[in-house]
Amino acid sequence: MPGHQSVRAAISAKSPGAQLRLSAGLRWVVMLALLGGGGGLLAALVPGAPNADAFAWFGWADELVQGRLDTDVMRTSWKALTVMASIPLLALGRDNVAFAFTALTAASWLGMAVVAFRLGVRLAGRTAGIIAAAGALCPTNALTRVAAGRAEPLSALLIMISVERGLAGRAGASYAASCAAVLGRAEFWPLIIMYGLALGRQRKLSWKVVGAGQVAVTGLLFGADWIGSGDPFHASVVARLNGESGSGLAAALLESVTQLPIALMVAAVAGGVLAARRRDSGVLVVALVAIACAVVALALLVPGYAVLDRFFWPFAGLMAVLAGYSLAGLSRYRRHHLGAVVVIGVLVAGASLVEVGIRTTQSLRLARGAARLDHHFVVAIAHSSASSALRAGGEVRTVTATNELAWRLGVPIGRIGPPASGHPKTPAVYFLRRGYPIPAEAHDAITTFRVGAWRVVERQP
Repeated sequence: MPGHQSVRAAISAKSPGAQLRLSAGLRWVVMLALLGGGGGLLAALVPGAPNADAFAWFGWADELVQGRLDTDVMRTSWKALTVMASIPLLALGRDNVAFAFTALTAASWLGMAVVAFRLGVRLAGRTAGIIAAAGALCPTNALTRVAAGRAEPLSALLIMISVERGLAGRAGASYAASCAAVLGRAEFWPLIIMYGLALGRQRKLSWKVVGAGQVAVTGLLFGADWIGSGDPFHASVVARLNGESGSGLAAALLESVTQLPIALMVAAVAGGVLAARRRDSGVLVVALVAIACAVVALALLVPGYAVLDRFFWPFAGLMAVLAGYSLAGLSRYRRHHLGAVVVIGVLVAGASLVEVGIRTTQSLRLARGAARLDHHFVVAIAHSSASSALRAGGEVRTVTATNELAWRLGVPIGRIGPPASGHPKTPAVYFLRRGYPIPAEAHDAITTFRVGAWRVVERQP
């Protein structure tokens, strides 16, 4: 029948596209599975422990699942991205969340290499992609940051995905990735506002979609913290009060230009200049976003925030792509200048490998120290009477590791107080790192023991 023939013809016409979409979806599933497996393997092989902020994110994720939220603490800033990423990890059990989150951070770091490869291939071919992927794994203190479960690898990955999807003409996916990145690094918020306005004016996205993204970002960045603390800008106050020791403008600039091995950074700058001369729009987009990421990080100095090397991870990932573009361009001259091309390639590779080797050794040493300290802390908690003290209406106090102590004991962060904050309720348990004296308020403690660098002091009624 004619009707059935037309239906069959329509189905057969659509089948190639459907098969293509299916194969593309399958590739993404395989890629995510490989990244997840690689992240888990890396987390298992590289010693380390999540940083103090991560344990606060775990606690807030747990509170959200229970229908409450209390971010009114002066130790950690609210980050919606990492809190939301922690929620599904809770299903693995409280004792496994820290490892799973470290694996997620490691997978994000490996994902930066994958996206850098895709960008390099898109802009200058497979050679550029391979160089870009290798460079994206080389930010300063990479293994240390990964082993510590920092938020920056995930935010940097999302920024790079946004650029890659934008160059592929997928405005919706690009905008969604950029909005998600802001939830991990709030200083990118002005850039995302400008990006949304540009997409709306160019009619690549409807104004409704642009507005919905901005509302969602604003609500998750400030609204959630407002609900949890009563102050929509509480996170910025905490970051200014408790930020790690930072640097001045000159030192911050040095941090930015040394994010990659020097040879790769020089190649990246050359790639940006080359793209400007050739008016290569795709490469110029990568260069402009990289510069914008660096400028936004440096601008944090103006209101008095510390600027740390890990803030430049998005910049480093995109500069690796520019390095790949520049070095891959040397292959054009191999026919007439083969010797020079080989010499330059060997020098760049050799210098980069030496510098990466030195950085990796330093990172592993720092990661091992953190892992050893955390292991001793977990053992100290297990051998203490902290849980019993809390159940009896007493107190638990510490100078450092407040967030982890609260998470390990299953209580809100506010239940863990600092020493010397007035005469404690009894029973009271103190966790003191090496170098911290026993506070005067615990002079009548009857139990004291050490585990590595930790001293546990228990004061009974």
